[in-house]
Amino acid sequence: MKIWKFPLNEERIKMPIGSWPLSVGLDPSGAPCIWCAVDDQEPGRWYRVIIAVTGGNTPNLDSVRFVGSFVHGDFVGHVYFDYNWSPA
Repeated sequence: MKIWKFPLNEERIKMPIGSWPLSVGLDPSGAPCIWCAVDDQEPGRWYRVIIAVTGGNTPNLDSVRFVGSFVHGDFVGHVYFDYNWSPA
């Protein structure tokens, strides 16, 4: 297993099958990212990452895992990882 960083600039992120989200935060350049444990020998698949805002609605908590929150200026994002989602 290795730890990889993925920018949180899209709702879909392609990463190796079985990836496990570890944390969210800002990288040294200030970009919001999610860090995941990955097996780089596994093929890639698309996962959905949902960012909810403070005071906004959360996704269905039965189908997602809360990973963490980050602050970017005045924005506070709460990040959820959807293991069961697949693109249409």
